[in-house]
Amino acid sequence: MPSRTFFGLSAGKQRKIIQAARTVFATAPYTEVTIADIVSLAEIPRGSFYQYFADKEDLYFYLLKTFMDDFQKKFISNLEDLHGDLFATFRLSLQQQTDFLATSPDRELLRNLFMRIDYHDFQKFSQRQAHQPPHPHHLLSMWSAEVEQKTDFTKLRIKPDQFYLLFRMLLMILGHSTAHYFSTVEEQPEQASETFQKQYEMVLSWFEHGVALNSQGGNKDA
Repeated sequence: MPSRTFFGLSAGKQRKIIQAARTVFATAPYTEVTIADIVSLAEIPRGSFYQYFADKEDLYFYLLKTFMDDFQKKFISNLEDLHGDLFATFRLSLQQQTDFLATSPDRELLRNLFMRIDYHDFQKFSQRQAHQPPHPHHLLSMWSAEVEQKTDFTKLRIKPDQFYLLFRMLLMILGHSTAHYFSTVEEQPEQASETFQKQYEMVLSWFEHGVALNSQGGNKDA
């Protein structure tokens, strides 16, 4: 997280630094970006950067957290509006995500995130010191607990202690579908949004209704 010194800057100065970071991370994968790239575009001394952030990972994690926070707030709002219907919430959030990916000025930054980050990079973000923000797994656990609290379990055939596993799997499918969106948009830009929606809706329906048939040709659990 940014230091108190960073938050003590004027709003304009903060925006300039964050916008520089967004631009740099949008033009190159995380592993190829250097602090020199960021401070050059932000027009600040390298020493000042370390007064604001611990390192490059600290700044990148902060950027990612802003996207995560926005998505999570919208998801909770959707869940409340839809009276705790988890699958309906994922469908609505998918539509919003599709619109966001198609129009966001941070589209290339997100493309680099979903297409280029690997397991070892993710581990770097997870291995953070105690004074730094919780790592992604802990943040997911806290958000999952809030979603679980607002979910209507009468619409689900699971127990509360199984919720976290289901929720993680649905999010993983959404992440995989998002990566597929960015892969598709490079080859077939006109079809990317439609393909993205169809793929996720298909897999979501598998989870919601099942894929196995009984001997009469109906849903196995019907």
